[in-house]
Order: sequence, then structure tokens, then C-alpha cells
Amino acid sequence: MVPVPSPLGDVELALSLASRGGLPGAESLFGQQFNQSIATGNYQAAVKIAASSEPLRTPDTIAKLKSLPTPAGQPAPILQYLVYLLDRGSLNKFETLELVRPLVAQNRIETLEKYLKEDKLDYSEELGDLIKPANTPLALAVYYKSNVPAKVVQCLAEVGQFDKILPFCDQVNYHPNFTVLIQNLLRVNPDKAAEFATQLLSSQPDLNVQQVADIFLSQNYIQQGTAFLLDALKEDKPADGHLQTRLLEVNLLHAPQVADAILGNAMFSHYDKPTIAKLCEKAGLFQRALEF
Repeated sequence: MVPVPSPLGDVELALSLASRGGLPGAESLFGQQFNQSIATGNYQAAVKIAASSEPLRTPDTIAKLKSLPTPAGQPAPILQYLVYLLDRGSLNKFETLELVRPLVAQNRIETLEKYLKEDKLDYSEELGDLIKPANTPLALAVYYKSNVPAKVVQCLAEVGQFDKILPFCDQVNYHPNFTVLIQNLLRVNPDKAAEFATQLLSSQPDLNVQQVADIFLSQNYIQQGTAFLLDALKEDKPADGHLQTRLLEVNLLHAPQVADAILGNAMFSHYDKPTIAKLCEKAGLFQRALEF
């Protein structure tokens, strides 16, 4: 048994001694005294007891403190608990999320940044998810420290730091689904998505060019898809004939002058010539049609 009298005369001192000494029964004593303090309305004592016992620093304790009424002239018990912990050290994951929710809701980003800089909060993917709707750059930092590479890459894309994506992936040996990543980039910045996709041609030899082209062209980003394919197909390989045909087709339908320039520069030689001849005629490019 723990040699501490109950009821406690000095809750904080007695429990601190029990905690530091690792005495048998200390965990049970903390739980009993916590519940007794709540039952008698001594919320300040309950806060100190919970904060002094690692086993009590759980979601269940947070839920109990949140359910308590706010005493007249005092902060809510859950707020007393979090402030007490912050004064003594840092918060665990559950406490961090509980503290950050109202900070984000009230847009108190400076306060949140202060706690992060002071290393008062526990970094986690859930914390990043909580912060992201309010501040993507800050969420990016949290995801980075929490080792969540997929969300780091997504945030880098959303804040426009496309040039950092591939170096980061190399740094942490992360291999993203580039097709999905380009789809996500396309929603943010179509031109940057095309630029990024073109960069991948040299660094990712296994990139599925057809899938990437379909991402752009299927959503009518003809200009961006054309820019990507012109680079991807510049070696004029026989195996790429179907993609050469697709590139010419979409431009003859949507931007005949671009198709005319591509044909005029004789960039490709493996496309479906009868199909392209018919489309040239429909587009009013009669001279090009006759060339076939």
C-alpha cells in the first residue's frame, strides 16, 4: 500500500511523492483521488491529480474534464488541465489535439506556432490534419516532423513548392504514385502540373506517359497535355505512334493551328496518317490533308 494518508492534506505533494517513488498502488491511488475530487467538486485538485499521473493522461480523462461544469469565476476544468500541463512541460497526442481544436477554430495561429516552437505539442498526422484547413504551410511542417511523406508531398504541391517534391522524395526514399500526384497538382495549378509531369520524364523512366496524358486531355487541359506530350514524344519512336495520333487528334479538334505547326515541323512520323488526313480536312487544313 502507498504510505500516504487519505483524504490527502496536500494533494499535489503527496501524489508527486507517490509518482516519483514508483510506489506500489500509486496508480490506483491517483485514479481514486481523481474521481473523489470530481465527486466533491474540487476540480482544481482533480486537474492536478490527472496531470501528475501518466496513466491518467488519456482520452477518458479529457472526456471527464470536458463534461464538468465551469465553476464561477474560474476557467473550464479542461482548460485548467491543459494550462497546468503546459506550465509543467509538454502535452501528449490526445492533449495536443484537445488544445489545438479551439485554437484552429478561433484562428489563433500565432499561439499555435508559439507552442510548436516551444516544443510543447506532440507532432502527429492527426495534428497536421487538424491544422491543414487553417494553415497548409504549418500543417506541412507537422507532417514533415511526423514522417507522413504522402501528405508532405501533397502540401508542397498545394503551396506551390513543386521544385521541392522530387528532392524530398529522394531524401526520405519515398515513391509516390505520380499519376495520382499529378491529378492533385492539376486541381491546384494546371501549368505547374504539366511542368512537374515533364520533369518526371527524365527522373522517372517508368512513368506511364499515356496515363499522364489522359489526365490532362480527359479534363480538357489541351494546352498542358500538348506541352507534356511534345516533350515525351520528341524521340519519335515507332512504339509511340498511337500517342502521336492522339496528340494530333485533340489539337485538330480543339486547336488546329497547333496541329498545323506540329505537322509543319515534321516532328512525328509514326501517327495514323489516314485518320489525321480526314481530321485535317474537317479542320480546314486542306493542304495538310493533301500531303497525306
